[in-house]
Formats: sequence, structure tokens, C-alpha cells
Amino acid sequence: MSHHLIAIRYSIVLAVLTFSALADEIQDAKRKELMKEYKVNPAFIYKTEYKTKDEISAKVASKISRFLNKKYSQKYYEKIKKEAETSYPLYLIGDKIDVKVRANKISGTVTAIGEIHVTISGRTISYKDLGGKNCFDKVKTEELRDLHVSENYYDKKQALKDKLFKDRKEILAKEMRKNGYVMIDDTWHTTQEAVEIIEQEALIAK
Repeated sequence: MSHHLIAIRYSIVLAVLTFSALADEIQDAKRKELMKEYKVNPAFIYKTEYKTKDEISAKVASKISRFLNKKYSQKYYEKIKKEAETSYPLYLIGDKIDVKVRANKISGTVTAIGEIHVTISGRTISYKDLGGKNCFDKVKTEELRDLHVSENYYDKKQALKDKLFKDRKEILAKEMRKNGYVMIDDTWHTTQEAVEIIEQEALIAK
């Protein structure tokens, strides 16, 4: 065989090896790129036992419910209710009362409740001088108390519930990743499944 043919064969072999090495480099680079893109945690590559997706979803729902009920507990409800009673006191006939009329403090017992004034220990005082008659009107006082509880407990609890529902997808994603799952094309896969998909995509890029 002539030196010329040997040189040609050598060049072909070298080109093949170079191309093969380059293809391997491309495949490896693609693999690393996809591992990073899909947020594959190497610590789960050899994980064999997984909680089911339904189990994880139920755990997240339970965690959200516990958080909501802890923040807006019965104890907190009672606190808001007490706050409403303090902010909107109610005085009926026979109740002891301390009120300020202009610069004077008046203490006594409510003896009569009229349309335009109230009588405290025999002294008649206009509601106008007291700043209103709400504290002597049971219906109005209960409405104000209910509004206070609604705005500071029920409405805020519902607002937090709505926010948690919106955030549920993100919370679930964190919990899925914590359990070794990987999101690829809007579908959750185990880490092993994800690695197989990545290998196939990297092979195509080779």
C-alpha cells in the first residue's frame, strides 16, 4: 500500500475520531444544560421509593389548611370579638356607666333610654352631647360589632385563603422537588425518569 493511501486512511480515521469526540462533547454539554434547566437534583438520582403525587398534593392541602387555621384560630376569633365589644360598648337600663360630656365625667346607672336622650342616675343627657346613641342601641351596636369581626377576622381569613390557593401551585412544586420529582413539559417525573428523558434529548443533539 502506498504512503499516499496510508495517509488518506489515517486522515479519515482521525476525522472520524475527531467527529466522534466532538459529538460526545455536544451530548455531554446538552446533558448538563438540560440537567440545569430541569433543576435535577443529583442527590435523588438513586432514589427508588417515592411518595405518590396524590399523597404529596394531599400533604400540601393539609399544610395550607393547618397554617390558615393556626393563623386564624378560635382563640384569635375570640380576641377580635372581645376587641369589637370593647370598641362598641352597649349599655342597657340598669347598667353602670362612665361617660364624658364636654369636659365633665359622669358616672351612674342608666335609668332610661329615649329617642333623643338618655337618663343616667336622674340626669338627662342628649345623645348629641355623647357623640351619638349607638352604645344605647342594641341592634346598631351588634351590627357594628359584627362588621368589626367580619372585616378583621372573616374577610382577612378569606383573603389569606384566596392567596394560599393562588400560591398552591408554587407550594406544591417545592414539595414535589423536595420529594425527588422533576417537572418536564408541565409533567412531573421521578428523577430517574427525568434522567432518561434528558439522555434521549442529549442523544438527539449529538
